[in-house]
Formats: sequence, C-alpha cells, structure tokens
Amino acid sequence: MPRRPSSPPPKPADWSPNQTYGALQKQLAALDNFRGRRYRDVEHDEKGWMNLTKNILVHGFGFRM
Repeated sequence: MPRRPSSPPPKPADWSPNQTYGALQKQLAALDNFRGRRYRDVEHDEKGWMNLTKNILVHGFGFRM
C-alpha cells in the first residue's frame, strides 16, 4: 500500500509577543470604523480586516493544519 504524503511541518511563530499584541490592539481599535454602518457599505473593508487579522495570528502564534 503506498504511503500517504506527510503534511508539511507547522509554521512556527515569527513575531514577538509584544509585536503580536500591538498589532492585535490596532485591529481591535479598527473595528470601531465598522460600527453603525451597513454591512454592504463596509463589506470590502471587513474582508481586508479579516485577512490582516488572520495573518497577524499566523505570525504571532504559528500555523498548524
């Protein structure tokens, strides 16, 4: 029986805790820009916010599948 290819090793965190914390604080503050607005008005901005937040989490905590 052929062997299954192994999954890639997990990506380690490459940001310091202080750098990660600061970036997450900025993201949290940026949520105020969405408050009180309709989703359709901020849909594009919200997707960008989500992508940046995910990248911060990957760099700050590493990535595991």
